[in-house]
Amino acid sequence: MNRTHSRARGLVAALLIVAALAGVPVLLVALGAKPWTIDLADLRLRLLSPDDGSVALIIIGATAWIAWAVMAFCLLTEIVAAVRGVRAPRLRGLGAGQHLASQLVASAAVLFAVAQPLSLTLAAAPAHADNITEVQTTPPAASLAEPIAEATPPPALPAKSAPATDSYTTRAHDSLWKIAEAHLGDGTRFTEIVDLNPDLFPDGPGFLTAGTVLQLPASEATTAVDPEDSPYVVEPGDTLWDIADEKLGDPTRYDEIFEASDDIIQPDGHTLTDPDLIYPGWELEIPDDAPRVDETPQETTPRDSTPNPPPQTAPTVPPESTPAPPPPDVESPANTAVEEQSSDLDENSATPTWLLPGLTGAGTVLAGSLFLVLRAHRRTQLRYRSPGEVIEPPPQELVAVEKTARLSAGTVLRLQDLDRLLRHLADGLELTRQPQPHLQHIELADRCVTLHLAGPAAPPPGWGGTDDAWTFELDQPLPDPESPAPWPLLCTIGATDDGYPVLANLEELGTITLTGDQEAATALARSMTAELTLSPWGILTDIDTVGVATELADLDPVRLHHHEPDDVGFLDRLSAELATRGDNEPEMFHAVIASDVDAAEPLIRVIADSTGRLGATVVTSSNSPVTDSVSFHLTGDSRLHIQDLGLHLTSAGLTADEAAATAAIVAVTRDAAPVPTPVHDAQEPAWRAATDRSGNLVTAYADAPPSVQEVVHTADDIADTAPEPETVDETSGPSHQKSSVALDPTLDHDVAAWFDADSRVPKLHLLGPVRATAHGNPAAVARRKPHYVELLTYLALHPEGVSSQQVAEAFSMSKDRVRIDIGVVRKWLGENPRTSRPYLPPAAQSRAAGEAGVWTYQVDDVLVDADLFRRLRARGQSRGDDGQQDFDTALRLVQGPPFADLRETGWSWLLDADSRDDEILACSIVDVAHDVVTAALRREDVDRAAQAVETATVASPYDEIARVDRAAVLVAQGHEDAAREFLAAAVHNRSDDSLGPLEVSIRTSVELSQGTKRPKD
Repeated sequence: MNRTHSRARGLVAALLIVAALAGVPVLLVALGAKPWTIDLADLRLRLLSPDDGSVALIIIGATAWIAWAVMAFCLLTEIVAAVRGVRAPRLRGLGAGQHLASQLVASAAVLFAVAQPLSLTLAAAPAHADNITEVQTTPPAASLAEPIAEATPPPALPAKSAPATDSYTTRAHDSLWKIAEAHLGDGTRFTEIVDLNPDLFPDGPGFLTAGTVLQLPASEATTAVDPEDSPYVVEPGDTLWDIADEKLGDPTRYDEIFEASDDIIQPDGHTLTDPDLIYPGWELEIPDDAPRVDETPQETTPRDSTPNPPPQTAPTVPPESTPAPPPPDVESPANTAVEEQSSDLDENSATPTWLLPGLTGAGTVLAGSLFLVLRAHRRTQLRYRSPGEVIEPPPQELVAVEKTARLSAGTVLRLQDLDRLLRHLADGLELTRQPQPHLQHIELADRCVTLHLAGPAAPPPGWGGTDDAWTFELDQPLPDPESPAPWPLLCTIGATDDGYPVLANLEELGTITLTGDQEAATALARSMTAELTLSPWGILTDIDTVGVATELADLDPVRLHHHEPDDVGFLDRLSAELATRGDNEPEMFHAVIASDVDAAEPLIRVIADSTGRLGATVVTSSNSPVTDSVSFHLTGDSRLHIQDLGLHLTSAGLTADEAAATAAIVAVTRDAAPVPTPVHDAQEPAWRAATDRSGNLVTAYADAPPSVQEVVHTADDIADTAPEPETVDETSGPSHQKSSVALDPTLDHDVAAWFDADSRVPKLHLLGPVRATAHGNPAAVARRKPHYVELLTYLALHPEGVSSQQVAEAFSMSKDRVRIDIGVVRKWLGENPRTSRPYLPPAAQSRAAGEAGVWTYQVDDVLVDADLFRRLRARGQSRGDDGQQDFDTALRLVQGPPFADLRETGWSWLLDADSRDDEILACSIVDVAHDVVTAALRREDVDRAAQAVETATVASPYDEIARVDRAAVLVAQGHEDAAREFLAAAVHNRSDDSLGPLEVSIRTSVELSQGTKRPKD
């Protein structure tokens, strides 16, 4: 490279800078351009006189001075930035001038960099130099030096021909001098870096762009550095709290990093002075990873009923205008378990870590079937619920299965449409006396169903396609037919490359052999077993598994039977039964899935020899194809090839763990019993400590509602006083009026604000279709409002506060994304006039941060209809007979089923075991309506009772308490026959699945004996 040329270019740039700063003013003065000497009165006279060119000269001179001032400002700014080693700020409107100035200064700086001035050498900070000196004195590692000596005896020659190098990626504000000083121990060695990177510096040393990869000499300084001893480089989104948590295992040790790093001169020339203010590219010293020991005891001042105050070294709240990263999030001890699971979160992907792959893609039909089964179990639990109880949630370890099934809830509609369509097709064919076609497989697209047939047949009316493939557009809902499913042995076997499920008619295929990769074959066998058991059209199917899918044994104790490999006697009995069936239509269908093809040989022969419809299939595994069977060949990359059908698919499949979890959650929800309503996690404000999560007063408070000062109970205290299944007595009398007001002094004000259309307080509607209104910056949530409404809901339902890690796990996104979204919601909500701060303050300014030193995200003063409902219920209970008006107001808040109209791909956190607010609130609405119905019928206010029943039915149509109340209202209205008909259909003969009706609960029997007679005058 031509260093003489670099010096010449730098010299020219330096001369141009001097000329621009000093020469231009001298030239302008010499030319007489002195606009400051012009008298304003004389200027006005010249403007009004005929133009003789003098005004133009004045304007040109003024313009030249302005241009010089701008250029001088740009040059001086770039020079100062270059000396300090930082990037000059870019100012709007000065882009061209700053770009030219930066080019001139860069060229001039190259001249001075090559000359190695003493000023640059002295620019290094003493503290930083001390660290480099220590690295220099470390001897080189023998393991790196010895191989070089052994390979080539003359050590100098290899060093020149193939020098050892290390890669280094430049960061913002890096320079060759700084890199050489930090990594080679001497800034003057920057020329070695230039020599190793000729393609990057063809004209000599120059300025660097962030992200450039340099090759550095593998000197003693670099080879002797222990990665654990190198400084930590701050990345965007970092906080001292998070760094201490990652590097030291204890976020509260952030102050040790602060103390160890406050004397380091950072790349931009600053030092660490505020633990809340760190910038990307800064370097931090991580202290020894030893537990901190307090040498001197610290005095603390106990405070009643509140946690101890934070230590004096806790980070201070940064001002709103500080351009610092968002404040760190401090975890409370209760969140330790959540933190330990944080490693499951993929920071770079929006894919939830709880997602079960076997229930997605080719498994969406299975996931939809599972969703329908779990929903039916939930409805059955509502049949046996008493007031004060809620549906028991499944264990948290099984929640991932339900979340994945809910994520596929969009498939449920297609699943139900397909079921109805096939039943309608069977009805139509029977009416026109046409035989059912020999269906081989179905491709289920978004709104189109394609039936692929084994033999040609003309499409019936309303269907399109060809004689071999019938198509139907699902562009409108179909009514529920009464006929049974025509092909009960339909089962998903895979998905097309477009992601559309393909369902095979196993009855038509008869015998199927799974060949190829046996792990994939076993996974497919599990998936087929689960779907045949759970699908809505498989109710007439008995499934027997032999030596396979043992994890699914508890999935259905009635229709699914698991057999050990030596238990094959049932196959002989089934073969004999099918052989004597003749031409009769099957009453039950049979699917046998076995790991041993030899054991199923008798049944295979019966199916192969049959000429009629047996309604049976056999699926076996084998290393090679079997005679008279359709071969499903699977590969290790989960591909399924069926040459007989011309299909090449992504195979369906369940792992052993996925199958076990699927069976477990079905069994748990099938056998679950209602449980008492859980209590609040947060104990502030006072009304939360006095109620459970449905708003029902706990027993202690129902007996004697306390004042605000008395509400200091912990969560364990409340748990000890959990309510009995029945709600507390609503007729305790009005003696507690004063206490109920003290328990919730702002309730009336908040209720008035809720129903005031002109109120500018943010409002969150959960008792019906979920929506929110706010009066901050509406543009912040434009076209993305459903997501931000969900985030606001999550924050509102966790009044104790949540950390960014908790939000990240709930929404399956990175913590950086969490901070961005929190900021958007903050702007949307606006400023709280009561506190003159945002409704959603920064974590460091939250109530928890001020009261207990716990930095979490909390919303303040946002009105939530669910909370108002709970508060009204609690106050109504405390007022006894005088509280009925509060109950009526609470029911006015209900606009539909709680948490209705949710976006399909969100709200998975609502299924967590400690959440379930949708189910809890639905039960609470029914319970309040039941109290109103009871009181109204006692006072013969039938209209009020009927209105309460309507609200309960809308909120929870399958809750048996509401159904019995409806019958009581019908009786009170004089419609006893209608009441009996309604009870017969909705209670006595009720079935939430395809099986027979369940027995009536004891509570319902008692209610019916008391409520089916019209009260007498």
